[in-house]
Parts: sequence; C-alpha cells; structure tokens
Amino acid sequence: MRDSTHRELVLVGGSIVDGTGAEPVRADVTISGNRIIRIDTTRVDTFGIDLSGIERIDCTGRMIFPGFIDTHSHLDGKILEDDAQAAVLRQGVTSVIVGQDGVSYAPGDGQYSTKYFASINGPHSTYVGRSVGDLLKTYDNSSPVNVGYLVPQGTVRHAVMGLADREPTQDELEQMTSYIESGMRDGALGISTGLDYFPGRFASTSELITLSGPVRKHGGVYVSHLRGYKATGVAEAASISREAGVRSHISHYHGPTEDLVSWLEAGARTGADLTFDAYPYARGCTNLSLLVLPPAMQALPVEECIASLAHSTMIEYFASEWLISRGREIGLEADWLEQVEFTYIADSAFAWAEGMSISAASRQHCVSEAEFISEVMCASRLEVGATVPFGNSGEAEAEELAKHSGYMCGSDGIYLGSQPHPRGWGSFARVLSRYCRDSGSMSWGEAAWKLSGHPASRFSIPERGQISVDAIADLAVINPNTVRDTADYGSGRSLAEGVDEVLVGGELVLRNGQLMGVSTGVGLRRQSRKS
Repeated sequence: MRDSTHRELVLVGGSIVDGTGAEPVRADVTISGNRIIRIDTTRVDTFGIDLSGIERIDCTGRMIFPGFIDTHSHLDGKILEDDAQAAVLRQGVTSVIVGQDGVSYAPGDGQYSTKYFASINGPHSTYVGRSVGDLLKTYDNSSPVNVGYLVPQGTVRHAVMGLADREPTQDELEQMTSYIESGMRDGALGISTGLDYFPGRFASTSELITLSGPVRKHGGVYVSHLRGYKATGVAEAASISREAGVRSHISHYHGPTEDLVSWLEAGARTGADLTFDAYPYARGCTNLSLLVLPPAMQALPVEECIASLAHSTMIEYFASEWLISRGREIGLEADWLEQVEFTYIADSAFAWAEGMSISAASRQHCVSEAEFISEVMCASRLEVGATVPFGNSGEAEAEELAKHSGYMCGSDGIYLGSQPHPRGWGSFARVLSRYCRDSGSMSWGEAAWKLSGHPASRFSIPERGQISVDAIADLAVINPNTVRDTADYGSGRSLAEGVDEVLVGGELVLRNGQLMGVSTGVGLRRQSRKS
C-alpha cells in the first residue's frame, strides 16, 4: 500500500543497471520519501494502482544507475558551491570521498590545510569546529551531493608534531592514535596518507601501521597517495594492510597495468587486501610546490619557504641545477617546463598565466623560468596549481587499468582556477562513453559495479551503491547514446552531457541538466562492520 505521507516518484520506461555487476534490465523504479520502494519489470500502469499525485519521469531509451561514488575528490570545501555541484552531478556522481592525500580541515581548525593545500582544497566556508564530527555536520543538507571523509594522517601529525622530521615519541604516537580513534568514532570512512606531501612523508611504515589500528578496529580503509608510484610504494601499502590487518586502497594510480597487477598479486599472496582508483587521463595535477620545489623547502613553514624562494642564490640554484635534475627525476625531458601548465594562480596579477606552460609564461613575462617560478610562488604565497604529463602512462594505459577487478574511479578533481584539469568535470562521463560505449572494454553492468557498488562496499557506505528495494534513492538517469565528457585542457570547466536527471535521497537534484536548488546530500558516516 502506498504511504500517503510521502510524495512518490516513478522512473518509467528505462533499464536499471543495479550496481551488482548485472547487465541492464528493463524496469520501472518507484521512490517514496528517500527510499526505493518498488522495482517493476513490467510497466507500473499495468498494476491498476491509483497514479494520481505520483510524479513520473520518462526514462525511455535511458539507463538508471545507482549514483556514482568518486573515491578520490578534493571537493572538501568547494562542494558547497553550485559550479562544483553541477560538475559532478552532470556525470552521475552523487557521493564524493574527501580528506584525501593526508591533508584536510579536520581534526583541528583547518588552518594547515588552508595554507599548505590552498591550491588543492581551497577554503571551507562554514567549518569552525575541531573534530571530524563537526566537519561531517557541515555536509548535512548543505549541498545536493553526499560527502564521505577520511581522517588525514598528515593533518593529524601536524597537529601533534608540526613539521618535525623524526620518529614520534610514545606520547605523540598515542596522541595521533587518539585523534584517529575519535575521527573513526565520528563516522570517518578510514584514514588517508600523502607520502609525497608534508608532513606525511616523514612518517615511517611502522608509524603508519600503528596509526591504522583504530581503522582496523572500526572496519575502515587505509587510503594512500603512495611514497612513489613504484614497487616499493605498493609494497609499503601491502605491508600496512598485512601487518595492521586493514583493507588498503591506492589513490590515483598511474603507470603500466602489468606492473600494478604484479604488485597487487604479490601483496595478495602475503595476505594484503588492496584496491585502487585511477582517472582516465594522461596528465596529473597538483600544487606547484610538489613539482618544482626541493623537498627541504616544501618542509618549511610558508613564510620561511617564501623568504628562501625569493633569495637570489636560490633562484640561481634553481636555474643551474635543481630544475634540470628535477625533470630527470620525474621522467620528463629536458624541456619539461614547457609541459607543466598553470591551472590556478592565487595572485590575480598573474591570472593571465593560467593555462600557459611555465616556459611560455616566463617568456611572455620576459624573465627566466626560475625567476618566474619564484615571482609567481611568492606573490601567491605558494597557492599555485599545475598539470603535468605522466612520464610513463597514457590514456590507453588508463583504460587497461580500468579492466582490473580492483579498480574504482577517483577523479582527483581539483576545482580551483580558470584552467583546471578536466578530470573533475569529465572522469565518470569519459569512462562511460569511451570504455563502455565506444570500445566495449567495460560493460554497462561492470561500470555500475566499479563506479558505485564496489566503492560503496569497500568504504562501508550504508544503503547506497545498488538499486534495490529499501535502498536510499541516489540514482542517475543516463543516456548511453549521448553521455560524454566535454571538458578538456584549456576548457576544463565544460560540463558533461547525457546525464540530465539525478536523484539524491529520493529528491531530484538535477532536472533537465539543471540544478534544482535542493540540498539533500549528507555527510556519509561509515557503516559499522566487523574488522
């Protein structure tokens, strides 16, 4: 019997791709309140029920997917803004996992993230608390997208030890463990590490194993930006999984598929439980500091780093030694600064350089590359983002990675600047259009599992990830013939096409491709599970 206290909505005429891996099946889906209450394999009209007051959306020729889950996003603060909401919803993404790479706002006052990760996460407009629970509350009914959170290990280490490059004392280790325990109790999905960033890179494997104790206890996931994307980095993630008894997940993997498969198999043989995410592009994006500054400078407080960067002897060292050796280190040619392109420069006086390479911008500014880097970084207080090509991986390799059973899609989307990397606007639509429709390397059923069902299961996100009776109605209605990404380098903010209706919590948050001004998204709290 229909519950008259809830408005009902029926998606009719489409096919459901339920998120279990099963292929599309013709069915109508009825929603009451925030839940799916009926799935009919014949038209609802044949049931002879009273259809008055029931809103219907014609999905003929389209597929109904469980809302996609972006397993690696930097929407920590930007999710509260319309342009970022449209970017993900137009791809069918209804949930994002933030707190990535070991740096974000909570626990603490958020100041370290706001300074060090300013070009990645940006500021958060409403968080004024101290805990993961406080931050999760800011995501409740404040946007049309759900937000899950990982306790960032670098933020925790900074709160206890600052930028100290040493092993923690027993007391410091206990303090960090307490922070993580508290965050897990508040509903965090796990912890994240950024082992190329600071101060995360100062943490030893044994320290990370200890800090993973509360994660194992609460059934969370250890998520890692690896310490170098080679065998040693994967081996460390496998060691942490095995020794801490925790599930491990590798962030934004890029590189040869055969290498990753070999490393994952080696880990599995020793008892490690590993999965990974990747995005379908051949360029990466990060803060410029990671790309062009020596590690010793990156480890300095912002003011000290700027003072050092502005010194003439440092600029000379950059020009004569560092930038040359750095290009070789990351596997790019001698002219690698021609390939690094600005996405975001905080100082408006240099906004003209967004979208240009370091070399091209320095020529236009009539200074050397080293001088231009120094000038821009100092003027912007290090708040500069850039894209860079992967030295050993292209788009064909990214498609090959997506075939692996451990794959999930993480956009690594960064939503700052006039020329952002297109991955935040196109990753999921690109997977659907290129892998499912065009090449057939992934079936529609596989896509629903890998983009929704699998991440919901892996990260213990309750009642989402599948289309089933009583599940929360986070759904995306997708036209398989027209879905595609339109964003590219130079037009990174161009919205995807082919996803016009999206529901979050049973409410239409996107209709005819337009935001509805509805904020039914919530802060996702981890579902309890046995370790």
